[in-house]
Amino acid sequence: MQPIDTLLRRRYRITALLLLAFCLWLASFHFWQPAFCNQHSRAVHYARSLPVSRLEQLYLDMTHFAQKRDLPLLGFRPMDAIEPIPNEFADIQAISIRPDSGVITLDFCTDHGVILSFSGEQWPHNGSSAKITLHWGEHPSDSGSEVLWQSLLPVMKTINKAPSTTVSVVATL
Repeated sequence: MQPIDTLLRRRYRITALLLLAFCLWLASFHFWQPAFCNQHSRAVHYARSLPVSRLEQLYLDMTHFAQKRDLPLLGFRPMDAIEPIPNEFADIQAISIRPDSGVITLDFCTDHGVILSFSGEQWPHNGSSAKITLHWGEHPSDSGSEVLWQSLLPVMKTINKAPSTTVSVVATL
């Protein structure tokens, strides 16, 4: 049988090692986090790679859906079985799409993310000119924004919803 002093030392060592491992695990979130939602992240690269024609159509689709009254409270999410993402947004690699507030979340990191914000007549709280702005990061050292698409011309677009119906959307683009 070992003396109590030796058993206590062993218990303290094990507790100290577990506490150290926990602290390192917790600290890893702080140090690794900025790498995922900064300007060099995959989500920012993806947003910058979208062609202008797709951004214009995305703006029109968001405008169309923002005018609907039966939008899901939390927007559309890819993994949501109740409110799946509509076909108009199927090619967008997003975590959530909220036409009512003019926000598409591309990636999310703890309490910030990479988002596309839409501004124009439909979303006056984001600005008055029709544009799509990419935002990333949280802290001043790793945050920023960039206008991906902007238009000041009024445009009439026709969006085909089904073979028998056609919806016209007037937007300031």
